[in-house]
Amino acid sequence: MTPRPLSFHLMRLVWLGLLPLLVLSAGLAAFHVMTGLQETKSLAEQQARGHAAQIDAFLEARILSLGVLAASPLADDPARWQELYAEALTYQRSFGSHVIFADARRQMLFNTRVPFGTPLPVLPAGSKGRTAAEQALETGRPAVGDIVQGPVVNQPLVAIVAPGLREGTVRHLLLVTTTTAELQQRLDTLPGNPELAITVWDSVGGVIARSAPPGFDSTRDVDDGWTFVAASRLSPWTVSVEVPRSQVRQPLHASAALLLTGIALATVAGLLGARRLARRIERQAESLADPGQRREAPEVVELATVRSRLDAQRAALGETEERLQLLIDHAPGALAMFDRDMRYLAVSRRWREDYALGERPLLGCSHYEVFPEIQERWKEVHRRGLAGEVIVAEEDRFERQDGSAQWLRWEVHPWHAANGEVGGVMIFTEDITASRTVRIALAKALEEQKAARLAALNQMEDANASRREAEAANAALAASEARYRGVFEAANVGKSVTQLSGEMEVNQSFCDMLGYSPEELRGTTWQALTPEEDIGGAQARMAPLLSGQASAARFEKRYLHKDGSTVWADVSIALQRDDKGQPQHFISTVVNISERKRTEQALRDSEERLRLALAAGRQGLYDLNLETGEALVSPEYATMLGHDPRTFRETHEGWRERLHPDDRARVLKALNGYLAGELASYREEFRLRTREGGWKWLLSLGEIEAWSADGRPLRMLGTHTDIDALKAAEAALREVNATLEARVAERTAELSAANRELETFAYAVSHDLRAPLRALSGFSQALREEYGEQLQGQAGGAYLDRINQAATKMGELIAGILALSRSTQGELRHDRVDISALARQRLSELAEETGRRVRWEVQDGLAVDGDERMLSSVLTNLIDNAWKYTGSTESPLIRVHSGEVGGLRGFCVTDNGAGFDMKHAQRLFKPFQRLHRDDQFPGIGIGLATVQRIVQRHGGDITACAAPGEGASFCVGLPAANPWAQA
Repeated sequence: MTPRPLSFHLMRLVWLGLLPLLVLSAGLAAFHVMTGLQETKSLAEQQARGHAAQIDAFLEARILSLGVLAASPLADDPARWQELYAEALTYQRSFGSHVIFADARRQMLFNTRVPFGTPLPVLPAGSKGRTAAEQALETGRPAVGDIVQGPVVNQPLVAIVAPGLREGTVRHLLLVTTTTAELQQRLDTLPGNPELAITVWDSVGGVIARSAPPGFDSTRDVDDGWTFVAASRLSPWTVSVEVPRSQVRQPLHASAALLLTGIALATVAGLLGARRLARRIERQAESLADPGQRREAPEVVELATVRSRLDAQRAALGETEERLQLLIDHAPGALAMFDRDMRYLAVSRRWREDYALGERPLLGCSHYEVFPEIQERWKEVHRRGLAGEVIVAEEDRFERQDGSAQWLRWEVHPWHAANGEVGGVMIFTEDITASRTVRIALAKALEEQKAARLAALNQMEDANASRREAEAANAALAASEARYRGVFEAANVGKSVTQLSGEMEVNQSFCDMLGYSPEELRGTTWQALTPEEDIGGAQARMAPLLSGQASAARFEKRYLHKDGSTVWADVSIALQRDDKGQPQHFISTVVNISERKRTEQALRDSEERLRLALAAGRQGLYDLNLETGEALVSPEYATMLGHDPRTFRETHEGWRERLHPDDRARVLKALNGYLAGELASYREEFRLRTREGGWKWLLSLGEIEAWSADGRPLRMLGTHTDIDALKAAEAALREVNATLEARVAERTAELSAANRELETFAYAVSHDLRAPLRALSGFSQALREEYGEQLQGQAGGAYLDRINQAATKMGELIAGILALSRSTQGELRHDRVDISALARQRLSELAEETGRRVRWEVQDGLAVDGDERMLSSVLTNLIDNAWKYTGSTESPLIRVHSGEVGGLRGFCVTDNGAGFDMKHAQRLFKPFQRLHRDDQFPGIGIGLATVQRIVQRHGGDITACAAPGEGASFCVGLPAANPWAQA
């Protein structure tokens, strides 16, 4: 295929793109029309939801403030209802809505429309359906009602009700009423498209407020499918938006014409600019090949990315080469790398030192120029390596230029280039001159030793020849020796005849003792069978026999067994002399005593272990002679009483005198009862006087070990254990237990008082802070409603929005503080809580409230023990967090499943949302601590702190596991049998 420039391919791409564009332009115009219709519908739906959200914001501000009034303790005391009336007037001035206070029978107690104390009727019932008061009484939650006729003002009204709960029961109601005219006025002031018809309906079809263009008729002006309805989150009301036919069709015709014109202009512009753009991209692509060429940065993102990657790869390659050179420099052996022309590519520090190259530059130099004296055989090795062969020599001689020789161990390995061909060789050398010199010297020493042994064997052969000649000359002596040999071989102990030079002739028993055969020991010396360190001692025992000072000797010595072990022997030796009194040889009897030696060592080891055990256990042994009263004791016995073991002597009488006067009668009675056979065992705790005059607690155990013929006890063995520290601990524990109950009661009273003070403080903070907040929010809302059109610039909207947002934020913080304080107060109930049902209910509510599509999975059969109200708050917080932090996830998933924390079974809430860095996890459960910015995920940081306190009150634990961008999992473990339920 003929290569062509980049401009050709780019122009071809432009033409290929324009051709289908022209073909599809008509279809695109049609698609744009459909898209415009869909956008119009989407905008209408958004406006319906926006108006519903505005209504919810209007209702929520009043519901929150009513909740504060409903929770006020003033409502519980009839004598203070006038104070509550004064606070209700503050509310009325803030929001412009009158407040009604009624009891659980719906009897109005006061109404801010009339002076306090004015007789009032019962709250009216709705003409259709139920009123807000009925819903609040039935559910115990705030409620918003449908249109009713006001009994005082005789106008259509809607009511917002907040129940006053006390111990789970509705005690009273706080209501605010708003006329439909006020809601109509609010609807008229809301921003929106004036060409759309907007209607607010109650749950039974009553029109609360309506805004429509002049002369608008729904039946005539609206096509099917162009009415959009949104439900209020806080009330049974709905908002409908109707789009007139004229608003649907006219913009679509204009958009279609504009789109077709744009396609034609884009086609012409694309053809004109393609050539110029192609040339520019071509120049930028050429700049990638030359990293050193100075050109302007590529404007194409992909080319800029390629250049960045190439620069990064070049930098990484440079770092790799630097690390490789560092590794080669510090290699323990001499190492060098060459190309195919035997030029240096890399060289280690050891190579320079071994070949005295110093710091001269080597990279790029020819190896044959650096070593001009190199032999042809080395060059042949190099050629073989370059041909792909691996060559290794364990020992080779290298002639240096100065005439010296060097012994090397070397390896030549080929290395391969990216195309698979041999790119050069790696040469590794190790100077073994010193080790070879040591090895040669060792071999020479072994040869000399071998020659010496051979000379000794020759001498032995000469001696044997002489002996054979003597035996032939003395037949009688031979017969005598035969008889002696029979006795010698038949002996069941080791026998040996040892020459003065050390050569031995041994019997079968001696061979068996050391594991050799007779042939293996023939000609062996006793020194060869003796450990080197024992030879001098044996020679010293034999010296008196040679000097004539003694005729026999007996001693213990060690022999070397064939398997390398040591054999202990009892050696009896006698010196045989000739007629002239000259020493001839030694006759020895060798008895194996290895087993006895092992037994003695084992006994010593056992005694040492016993001594260490007694010392570690602070125990002392005693051995009492019951007839004489004398006792043998271990050193530990004396030490624990402060005596010197070398001088201490124990007797039965002395022990009795050192007994504490309060313990003496009891202990002696027990001891005499045991010795008389009345008690099965002897075990007593008592105090003994120490050498310094103090008292030490001891535990004494004893057992009779010997009796006389008539049954009298003669000997008693036992131990004394130091329990002084244990007795001190018991006394301290008794003292602690004596004061523990009083301290627990005192601490409980302190905690109860602190909890009461905390509850009073939390309510006071909530009440005192929320009153100015209500005024702040109310006056800003009134300012917007009455003077909104007169305010200029940001003051007309942004400043008032920020005031409302700040007041709302402060209200949320106060609510969070109250929730946090209540999580540690109140009596816990013991319920069986269905986690699966609560999770499904909350997830369904969130889906309905937000309109988001979130996939969720809830495991069946999840249930725990605890306070249902508090655990419902725990689950709601965790699920709400998961819902919030998956807001920007493409395919959000929330799972509620079983889990375990520290051996406690429970449940987990897992999501695939934003997650967080676990190194900041310690801040999760602290109040007002957040791991995300407020513009990313709004919140106040109080939910998880509340969750942790509730879980800990139940005796459980909570853990978190997450990773940034990979979601988070929160697991709660609760005990099956709750200790707080039995408190």
